[in-house]
Order: sequence, then structure tokens, then C-alpha cells
Amino acid sequence: MKRSMATVAPVFNTSRMVAEYFRESYLPAAMRFDELSKGGSAKGRELAVWLRDVQQQWGDVKVEASETAASDTLAVGGELAVRATVRLAGLKPGDVTVELFHGAVDASGNIVNPDTSLMTADGSSSDGVCRYLGTILCRSSGQHGYAIRVRPNHVHIPRAFEPGLYRWG
Repeated sequence: MKRSMATVAPVFNTSRMVAEYFRESYLPAAMRFDELSKGGSAKGRELAVWLRDVQQQWGDVKVEASETAASDTLAVGGELAVRATVRLAGLKPGDVTVELFHGAVDASGNIVNPDTSLMTADGSSSDGVCRYLGTILCRSSGQHGYAIRVRPNHVHIPRAFEPGLYRWG
């Protein structure tokens, strides 16, 4: 017990916790507040309008298709190229981030310990539909899977989960 207290207490204590909260949460939040409230809160108003528009159109955002050119077998060190077709409704490609959510799958087919890789718009879009390309590096053997995830993207939303909007394909 004494050894545990001697080795753990210097690392896990309230001083460290408060300093970490300040550095990781409170200071960035204060800086974000300062940025959004400049000039009569012009950037804050812009963000609010953008977020309202995204929320109104989010119900029509949809991953329409995904495909790969690979077979069922891929060697460790290989890459899997993935193409996705995403209906953006009235949004622009810059309003969203499209990601490959991938990793090893368990016996139930669920992805465990996932990684994410960004997909990039290939420049072709028509009628609110955009095509995205991405790759997954095969780092280990075994059964793996992937899903396409779409989420809002804005310079003033620093954490992906903040709007609480996701679309899965």
C-alpha cells in the first residue's frame, strides 16, 4: 500500500488534474469565447447560422454507397482503397468531414479499438452528391471491418462530438 501511494500519488493527484483540465479544457474554451465574441460576436453569429443550417439539412445527409477494389484477402502492410458516395443535401464538401472508421472485428462483427482515417473529396460532385476517397493501412492479420462516418466540420468547432451529429454508412 505504501509503495502504491508513493508511486501513484505524484502522478494522479488533484493538482495535476486541475492543471490538466485548465490546459486541455478551460484555457481553450476561454480562447474560443474570446475569438467568437470579437467584433460584436460576428464569428459567433456566423457559427450559429452555419450550425442551424447544418442541423436543418442533416436529416438528408446520407452515405449512399461505399466500395473497394480489393478481394477478401489483404496482406499485412497492404492498403485498402475505399470510395464512398455521400449525399450532402444542401451542404458543401467543406461543411463535413468524411472518415473511415476501421479496425479488427470481434465475433459479433463489431469494430473493437477503432482507428479513423480521413477521406478526401475527389472533386466530383453533382446534384448534392460528392465522392470521397480514402485508404486503410493493413497493420495486422485477422478479420477487420470498416464503416463510413460523416460529421459536421467547421473551424470554430474544435471537437468532433460537439454538434452531436453523425451519419453512418
